[in-house]
Amino acid sequence: MIEKSVVKSSKTGSRKISKQNLGILGLKSSNAVALNSVLQNLEYSTNIVMKANQIRSLSHLIIPGIGFIKSITDEISAETLLSEEIKNFSMSGKPVLGICLGMHLLGMASEEEPSAKCLKVLNYNTVDMQRIIKSQVLPHIGWNQVYFEDENDIFKSIPNYSDFYFSHSFGVLESINKIALTKYETNFISAVRKDNVFGVQFHPERSQSVGIQLLHNFLNI
Repeated sequence: MIEKSVVKSSKTGSRKISKQNLGILGLKSSNAVALNSVLQNLEYSTNIVMKANQIRSLSHLIIPGIGFIKSITDEISAETLLSEEIKNFSMSGKPVLGICLGMHLLGMASEEEPSAKCLKVLNYNTVDMQRIIKSQVLPHIGWNQVYFEDENDIFKSIPNYSDFYFSHSFGVLESINKIALTKYETNFISAVRKDNVFGVQFHPERSQSVGIQLLHNFLNI
């Protein structure tokens, strides 16, 4: 059970417009175009990328959500050196953010399709939540609270237990990389971090002011 006694409140922080070279991985089945539109409306200069040589020049990389894990891994594998370049970028010290299915992609494996070649950047397996959730409806769609365990750059100026928007049937239950939890009958991991690499199970681009703040935080790391 998530204990609310540790809730910390804070005011939404002001935004510093980044002059960085921001990239969104342009997976065909993802919501890359919609995410790109959100960021451009926030006055960030972004690029939708899908080639290894485009990744190298970026300062930040976002891997968007929505789709089927095997379709995404097959699409990445079909592009020469793209998988290797994403992993190299992740190890370079530059910030990476995986959103929903993008978070699953950064892990070791996914029960959505065991043959999918996940990137193995972060240490967790994605599981089918239907095996765990018995009294709640799946997919888990809608607003739910996120409890972040420690002070963390990506949650700067966001009150603990803020509501974010979720849409998923698969999730992560255990990881040494966890930085946030959410309860939906049981606790699952709603955010992860290893050094410069982040993953969130929710959709910040659909989470109104707190989601916008989280994107600002990431893009200014």
